[in-house]
Amino acid sequence: MRLNDALRKAQTLGLDLVEVAPTANPPVCKIVDFGKFRYDISKHSKDKKPGSSKLKEVKFRVNIDEHDYLTKVRHAEEFLDRGNKVRVQLQFRGREMAHQELGGNRPEDRRSQYHHDPGAFASEPPETKIRSAENS
Repeated sequence: MRLNDALRKAQTLGLDLVEVAPTANPPVCKIVDFGKFRYDISKHSKDKKPGSSKLKEVKFRVNIDEHDYLTKVRHAEEFLDRGNKVRVQLQFRGREMAHQELGGNRPEDRRSQYHHDPGAFASEPPETKIRSAENS
């Protein structure tokens, strides 16, 4: 569409002709309300601003299946891509508590598989959380 035709059509609709991609050949324009267009751009840029780094937690069980493990790793990588920190927690339940040596080094061994900055991981000493059933 020619520039004059596009301007005329935008005026008849009561909207503005906005250049969206000036580097494209030919340049790409849209017929939109310019105020709304600027508002949408500002909202889009606010979403991209890095906020405060939040701590996200990913929990693993000792005998986790490889596919489930990879899914949780993929989620952890997404958190890291968004600029968050990730805490990896290894859960023991029931009889697993008696054999904690089976899963004790697993998160540290797997940490080298991450392609991200190792400083993004929360540097906290491993904790042992014991769940006990109490009679009420």
